[in-house]
Amino acid sequence: MATEFEQYKFPVKYTEEQYLKAMVGLLPTGTIWGIDEFGFAEIWQNATTAPTEYQATTSALFEVQATTAAGYDSGSLLARLLSCFSSELQRIEVAAWDILNNTDPGVCVGAWLESWERVLGLPGSCSDGTETVTDRQRAAHALLFGEYQITTLEFYATFCATFGFSVTVEEIPDGFDPAVCGVSICGVDVCDGAGEGYSVLRITIDSGSGNQSLMQCAVNKVKQAHVIIDWVI
Repeated sequence: MATEFEQYKFPVKYTEEQYLKAMVGLLPTGTIWGIDEFGFAEIWQNATTAPTEYQATTSALFEVQATTAAGYDSGSLLARLLSCFSSELQRIEVAAWDILNNTDPGVCVGAWLESWERVLGLPGSCSDGTETVTDRQRAAHALLFGEYQITTLEFYATFCATFGFSVTVEEIPDGFDPAVCGVSICGVDVCDGAGEGYSVLRITIDSGSGNQSLMQCAVNKVKQAHVIIDWVI
């Protein structure tokens, strides 16, 4: 995955063990439930050969008993039943965050990314068939969130950053003359020959390790038709 999209991922918040402890916390206190400390890496049980056995007191939060073997055991039958519920809750949470994450093609992989590419009409004319998964994620993310925005200087810088490049965008570069508007209607104003405008941008690639040709092609597709871009690599 493109590292710049990691910030957009929704993380899984709770583990199976946390769900299990939360459900146990809903039960009334008391030894009648047969639920003590849950061991997710060890088996906790009474051992007849243990030199010391720690029994719960009325003020104890947990019962500490001798460890006889490594493995997994969640305690009593009720505890094991609740652990089944907790594992399902955790599985549902993972699936829910996964669905939300896949609303952004920048963090999608496999079939999800292919589905986004089909919806977005990718690979398009900018593809040369050598794109990596990261390149494909960047292209899909840029197409979904970058089109139909006002193309300010900040837009170009942000758009290029989507492809993994840090750039400097300048208007009116040295060596280019402004376009002069004659006596005509230009937008809603009448030009009398004094109006001048620049339609040239210089984009200097400062750093980055993405697919440069893919980025340049994508920028040329989203720019305004009258804008000329002078690339400095």
